Amino acid sequence: MKHNITSQSGFTLVEVLVATVVLSLGLLGLAGMQTASMRYNQDAYIRSQAVAVANDIIDRMRTNQDGVIAGNYDAVDSRNAVPGDQGCSTAPCTPAQIASQDIREWTDHFQDVYGLGTAYAPTLPAGAFGTVTNNAGTYSVVITWNETGALNSTGDDSTTQTFTIEMVL
Repeated sequence: MKHNITSQSGFTLVEVLVATVVLSLGLLGLAGMQTASMRYNQDAYIRSQAVAVANDIIDRMRTNQDGVIAGNYDAVDSRNAVPGDQGCSTAPCTPAQIASQDIREWTDHFQDVYGLGTAYAPTLPAGAFGTVTNNAGTYSVVITWNETGALNSTGDDSTTQTFTIEMVL
């Protein structure tokens, strides 16, 4: 009986090495996709928070029509000095006081207006701000923040993003 010495069975070391390299590249690709997915999810979360913050001030304005008519919401900027606590939770307030309290509570989405220190967690990333402006009866609410996620196509560390909503009250 003759045995052919040149015939082989099983895997060679080269085949195992190639399979390991292909598997490693696949796992690296999978890890990259997972990282990109997390960044996109973070970006989407921040955008949804910006929409919620904009709707918060709009709802406050809708419930205080007298304050809107008086012009108490005409030029709001969360970077400006924060109005003091008006005490509206314990006593009746005027429309102007309600507007000041609304602005104070809305600004809390961007900065620690109640002095909570390390216990404070802003709704939007640090450096975010919001503005409300009146242009002949059309109110514009603009939320601005820096986005550092995967949607950043400029190659910089961050991109300034804005969400704008306009309404007539």
